[in-house]
Amino acid sequence: MLRKHGPLAVSLSPVTVAELVHGVYRAKTLEAGRRRREYIEELAGLVPVHPATSRTGWLVGQMMIAAAAVEKGYAVLTGNNSRFFRSDFDLRHRRFMGWC
Repeated sequence: MLRKHGPLAVSLSPVTVAELVHGVYRAKTLEAGRRRREYIEELAGLVPVHPATSRTGWLVGQMMIAAAAVEKGYAVLTGNNSRFFRSDFDLRHRRFMGWC
């Protein structure tokens, strides 16, 4: 992706962190949960977590990750661009990069 788009600023959505934490509690063993927790802590220490603000809440609908990225002026990396082009949340003028 770096070759195609050049250097990019990256951050994690708080929703992504929450989804990862959910995986800690679903781990089948205490050891697996511990490893997952360490991974999340290391990742969040390396990649900033952008805050969700009250403006994010107004943009959110079903799109909190995209809304938080749009609020910061970031591109959105997604495997499903179509979900962001509904009539009530039209983001065609934003940058979307698909990994598929």
